[in-house]
Amino acid sequence: MIEKTRGIILHQIKYTDSGIIAQLYTRKFGRQSFLIRGMRNRKSGKHNILFQPMFILDLEISYKESRR
Repeated sequence: MIEKTRGIILHQIKYTDSGIIAQLYTRKFGRQSFLIRGMRNRKSGKHNILFQPMFILDLEISYKESRR
């Protein structure tokens, strides 16, 4: 199910050549980890600033209760 929420970036780590795993604290779901693909390639380098710690984002995420 697609959910809309607000979140704060807590931490990010590099994952594969072009991805990151970001830990966020969201209003609806608490602390969650998200895989963000394609954030470390040349074309999206300007968007990498959005995933620095303490940055507030409006999110649309795919969430399943059974993943907990």
